Amino acid sequence: MPPKLSHTDQIAYIHNLLGDNPTVQARLEWSAYCQTCEKEIPELAGEKNWPGRKNLAVDVLPRHESEARCPTCKGEVNANPKIRKMFVSK
Repeated sequence: MPPKLSHTDQIAYIHNLLGDNPTVQARLEWSAYCQTCEKEIPELAGEKNWPGRKNLAVDVLPRHESEARCPTCKGEVNANPKIRKMFVSK
């Protein structure tokens, strides 16, 4: 993108570049924080470290449980996925 474009010009530039139907994908970063222990839980960092859903008979996203147990205090911990990077393609 050329430098020093206004927001309106940036939108027009991207729209002309991508056309009418761009595909947007995102890379997520999963993390967990235990409020009881007041610390991050590195064992649950990353999607692959979260427990899978028990009932996969219905193919519905997400395929992982949204809650897990803290390995230290056994308290409930919620998944915290954040968008790390977005990709746009034609």
